[in-house]
Amino acid sequence: MVPQSLRNFFSNPSHTFVGIGIDNDLEKLTEDHNLVAAKTADLRALAAEMYGLRELKNSGIKDLTRRVLGKEMSKPKGITMSRWDDNQWLSSAQVHYACIDAFLSFEIGRILMSGNQN
Repeated sequence: MVPQSLRNFFSNPSHTFVGIGIDNDLEKLTEDHNLVAAKTADLRALAAEMYGLRELKNSGIKDLTRRVLGKEMSKPKGITMSRWDDNQWLSSAQVHYACIDAFLSFEIGRILMSGNQN
């Protein structure tokens, strides 16, 4: 059961949930847990608009990290291509990767939404 405090957090229009293909992720949360986000933004669209580069609409987190943050990101195929829905619990490597992905998405979103282009 999802706590009401988490439902309130997601439904607060002051919060914008960002990510690569964020609408797909939130659709799954809605289907599985009836959790609805009031406001979302796809990082690819934000980056394409800010940099005036249409090809950024097809970028992944690794490319956006390089472009927006000026940093390199490692994406171990053994983790990214592993089955994330096989077990009830994620492996420690999956949790580690998910935390990095979430942090980078937040930082990229913060920069793109503030309009501070690198």
